[in-house]
Amino acid sequence: MFKFLLSLALVLIFSGCSTLHPQTKHQASTASKADNSMSCSVKGRVKAILPYENSDSGTVCAIHHCRALIEIIAVYNKGGSFTMSVNEGEAVTVRFMYTLNDTRKVYPDMKTHFPGLKMGNVFTAALHQRLKMATDGELVIEDYQLVK
Repeated sequence: MFKFLLSLALVLIFSGCSTLHPQTKHQASTASKADNSMSCSVKGRVKAILPYENSDSGTVCAIHHCRALIEIIAVYNKGGSFTMSVNEGEAVTVRFMYTLNDTRKVYPDMKTHFPGLKMGNVFTAALHQRLKMATDGELVIEDYQLVK
């Protein structure tokens, strides 16, 4: 009995996304991308667009904003290796791989385009946990769907 309770406690402690919701049809296409073991599907709202960082020098992020503070509205699923804490109601810093701008302007030859995000916009996306030296890692969004 003790081993069972200890195992249960460990699972609850190390659960990265605490409140999980079943996927709706609307989230299915974005949420399915979270099948990656280091991903977590969420619905979020842009709270703030963050300033450029020194590490952005020489990258597209030195010209176009790539980081934002997002409020987590809902968590739909997560991969088994996703260890970062992402909970409903929390705000997390995220790096958008293809910037927060309209990708038609930034990457005109890209096959799939994203409309860009502004403060207050709601979207669904798969958060990808990426390893980053001397940190717990960073959250990256490769693609998203704007919720209207």
